This record gives sequence, structure tokens and C-alpha cells, in this order.
Amino acid sequence: MITVKDNFFSDINQIKTKLQNIPIYDSKQWSQIKNQRVNWQGYRSEDILMSDIELFNYIKDNIETTFHKKFKIKSMVLHERKDKRLNPHTDDNITTDTNCLIYITGKEGIFNGTGFFNKDHLSVNVGFIENRAILFPSNHLHSSIQALNPDKCTSRVTVNCFMNEVQ
Repeated sequence: MITVKDNFFSDINQIKTKLQNIPIYDSKQWSQIKNQRVNWQGYRSEDILMSDIELFNYIKDNIETTFHKKFKIKSMVLHERKDKRLNPHTDDNITTDTNCLIYITGKEGIFNGTGFFNKDHLSVNVGFIENRAILFPSNHLHSSIQALNPDKCTSRVTVNCFMNEVQ
């Protein structure tokens, strides 16, 4: 099930300020720094836990309070991107069962959002609105849909949380 929550943080401007202090890297920089080959679009940070444990815990607590569930977070990263191609994928390959995608900054609209697919067909589209969180199963096929209409979107910044629900 896909669950959407607007006004996720009580003070999004404070969160934006904290997130600006976290370095992000493109895949080439990441490969050089970490000696690890990756293939992602845009820029991504190291786990937020490594750079700001207070912020990590605040985001985790907010996820649990908002969605009324407990989670063990495997990874929480800052991600900036403007995709030039669709990339429908699942994230269950990193042994998690749940994702939380939090929209931080970007142009509001459908084409800056996230699409969810059934097989090869777009079935749900969640438009981008700053401070919106989306909780969904890691094995649900999804993609940024910016490539469908690049003139109607901008680069977007999100916090991506990969986690397991604690029963």
C-alpha cells in the first residue's frame, strides 16, 4: 500500500538548513572516494546517520509517529536529481521491506513526482509537493517521472529511507 502524508515536518525550513550541511556526490565522485562502483542518477549523500545523528533520529521518529509503525532503518540518504530517463525499479535488493521518500525541495507538480507501476504500466502518480512523505513497499516498482516532461520539472531534493518494519 502507498501512503502519502503532506506537511511531514513541522518546520521544513529548519530541516532544509540542516540538510544543506550534508555533502552529496555524483556516481563518479562516489566511485573515487569510496572505491565502490555505483550507477545512480543525480547526487547522493552518505548515510545521514554518519553526518548528523540528531537529524537521523528526528527523521526516524517522525516517520514512526506519522505512520504509526516502528522501523529499523538500513539507510537514510539525501538525494538530488533531475532524471533524463525513466528508471522503474524496486529497492528490495538491499534487504528492506519499506521505503519512505520525503520531498524536500523542487518544483511542485505531477512531473516532478514519483510514479508507481504495475508491470510496465504507470498505475499511481504522486506529485511533488515540498514536505510530502510517501511510504511504500520496497518491492513496488517505482520511478521518478521527471523524464516524461522535463520542461515541467526541476531538480528535486529528497530524503530516501530504506528500512524494515519492526513487528
